[in-house]
Amino acid sequence: MMPPLDTAKNTASGNTKDVKDIIAKIGDTMCRLPPGDMAQLRRMSGSPLRAPHFWRWKAQFNWADSQDDIWATIITAMAILTDKGRAFDKASPHDPQRPLGRVLCDGGNRNWPAAGETPRPKFSELHLTRLLNERGPSRQTAVLRAMRILAPTSASLNCVELAQFLLNDKKDWPAQKIAQTYYARLDGAEHTSKTKTSKENQ
Repeated sequence: MMPPLDTAKNTASGNTKDVKDIIAKIGDTMCRLPPGDMAQLRRMSGSPLRAPHFWRWKAQFNWADSQDDIWATIITAMAILTDKGRAFDKASPHDPQRPLGRVLCDGGNRNWPAAGETPRPKFSELHLTRLLNERGPSRQTAVLRAMRILAPTSASLNCVELAQFLLNDKKDWPAQKIAQTYYARLDGAEHTSKTKTSKENQ
């Protein structure tokens, strides 16, 4: 007899390798889904009647029942980030080369800030501080709010970091990693801006 799901060996327990594999597979599937299915995924977080694809992924990856709300939030966040165009126009919302903190700062714009522009983060420092200090369901709500701010720029990002931030909300290291990449991006932009201004004034 199979043990109850919560006591079985779960593949989505938070192990980094497992989470990387799961996020990559969900992202690859998500970018090929039709608009109707994507609309279901974007609005399912917080609802006990999850979208059909949520249950498919739960069966495939076998995360614990106690993690349903967290994984629903992760999947909803990824769906929010995914373009709303036709299936063949979409790219995966997961890009391991674009750290979450960096994208929160520059909005996914590699050319941020524009020439002569004062660096202003897409997601303000105040909002970042509030996000990183949230725990439990409040953190889930804050993450979805942040993804909706990023959505208009169609910003893909490292969704593994997003998942780890939600799955490990009692630990500090996921938040520290987000803060480090956010401020590395912001400080770099400010330094570049000051250097250009100084040269122009000489």
